[in-house]
Amino acid sequence: MTITFCLLKTNLTTDYSPPMLQYWLKLILNRIEPMSEGHRRYQRIGQAIVTGFLGKGLLVLVNLIAVRLVLGYLGSERYGAWMTISSLLAWIAIADFGLGNGLITSLSEAYAHQHRDRAQQAVATAFWLLVVIAIVLWLVLGGVALLVDWGWLLNVRALDAQAEVNLAVFVALFITLLGLPLSIIERIYRAYQEGASANYWSAVSSVLSLVALIIATSMRGDLMWLIVAFSGMSVVVQIVSALWIFGWRMPWLRPALSAVDLDQSRSLVTTSLQLFVLQIAALVILQSDNLIIARMLGAEAVTPYSITWRLFNYASLLMSFTAPVLWPAYAEANARGDVNWMRRAFFRSTATNFVITTALCLLLVLIGQWFVRIWTGSTEAVAPFMVFVGMALWNMISVLTTASFTLLGSLGRLRWPVVYGVLAALANIVFSIVFAQWYGITGVIWATVLAYVIFNLAPSIIQTVRILRPATTPPLPTSPPRVEANLAEVYPQPADDQTQVADDLPPPSFARDATNAPFARRVERRVITRQSRFGNQNSESDSKIPVINAIPPALFQKRKPSGLSERLRSTIANIMTSRIQLPASPHPKTLDDDIDMP
Repeated sequence: MTITFCLLKTNLTTDYSPPMLQYWLKLILNRIEPMSEGHRRYQRIGQAIVTGFLGKGLLVLVNLIAVRLVLGYLGSERYGAWMTISSLLAWIAIADFGLGNGLITSLSEAYAHQHRDRAQQAVATAFWLLVVIAIVLWLVLGGVALLVDWGWLLNVRALDAQAEVNLAVFVALFITLLGLPLSIIERIYRAYQEGASANYWSAVSSVLSLVALIIATSMRGDLMWLIVAFSGMSVVVQIVSALWIFGWRMPWLRPALSAVDLDQSRSLVTTSLQLFVLQIAALVILQSDNLIIARMLGAEAVTPYSITWRLFNYASLLMSFTAPVLWPAYAEANARGDVNWMRRAFFRSTATNFVITTALCLLLVLIGQWFVRIWTGSTEAVAPFMVFVGMALWNMISVLTTASFTLLGSLGRLRWPVVYGVLAALANIVFSIVFAQWYGITGVIWATVLAYVIFNLAPSIIQTVRILRPATTPPLPTSPPRVEANLAEVYPQPADDQTQVADDLPPPSFARDATNAPFARRVERRVITRQSRFGNQNSESDSKIPVINAIPPALFQKRKPSGLSERLRSTIANIMTSRIQLPASPHPKTLDDDIDMP
């Protein structure tokens, strides 16, 4: 935690004066053009976050209306069966084996280098792999859905409702698997940093699904038709979005079968499987607590724990919006070599999310028990105070680990996160079982905190710091004052008004060598030797030899010769700046012949 605070402290000094806030507001609203590539990324990130919040609010409103409408229409038993079916089919969302997130990384790199052929290969490979997965799952799960008596399994007692449930499960499975290959559409929007467009389509899907549900209930449809109306409309919107993006918006991304590349598929599958393992580990951590509490403490103990968990999920809502849009931005910036922007964006976003989440968590700790009592109208649903403290600490830790995972995943550094992610999941199960026997539901959440701190937070912070830490080299000695003055005349510095915005300009690759003292000395000796041999010749000859003007002045300001007379120093300076004619010599000397090199 101390390391993280030290890193974040250096990024909280940004100037947010009113003119600057006005600039960012106009930038997000597309009123002005971004001044740099880095500002363009911030613009798209801001647009995605704002539209994400609006879309989330619309989704909550749609769900409230749908629950009130369907619950009174179906009754509690059939409505409960529908919610159980939806929960079971939600696990199919991870059946893409991480191909969605792996596609985002591949597309972001192709977008950074403007490689449309590689982008098409990535999209085609992911799409047809998902088609194969959907077909296999349909053959396996479809047969299981026909053989299982879902009315008995879900404990539906009404005879007419039992028949509806069996057919509803089969239809819901078909619709879910049909939308599995189409899930890459949202990933394409994310990869090209058009998260706002993805949110627009999601909002359209929510509204049309509600309209279809109202029509189905007005026509007195049964449970199967309600599922077709609500879930099927989402698939229809995905199909329309796919036709738009492949037909007009980005036609070069059409997933033609001929564009499938085996090498691309191997690389994509390798990355995707690592992400899939991390998804499973996260699900184990998030879902195992309720199962352990129910098994060891009874089902009635799950209620206060799950309600408190759901309440604290809203405290980290901002992180759930920023992580998906930062992932492709990190990948694209890394592909362009813009490490400085990536470093600043990571620290600024992490600091903002951590501060906001911490403030909300502290507020919930203070008023959480009172709010839950008012919200539920029951004292049995109120968890102990230390559960609220543990949930608050868990959310703050989750912000830091999610930020680190987003960065590491976008860079493809997933080998170690997979290892300590699995260890955290296993440790969470062991600690929760032991602590639940000693401290009840309070021990379960603190066991999760302990497992995450030891096996996830500490190693992820160490790995992230190593990646983002700028390379440092020891300072080199400076050159004599007279040489510096002459070089300053030859290489005048640009005026302040001519300086470009350096927010997104990556350092040149030459800068790594310019800080290398032996390399600088070798270049200096070579240039002086060649000039001593050829003298002051015309520009055509100068273009064939190392020219002093083509070498950064920093190379000649690194070394200070020792033991030279003032006359010899002046001669060297004149050679380097004016390239005077030297007498021809059959055996030209280098500085090493007269100078004792340090």
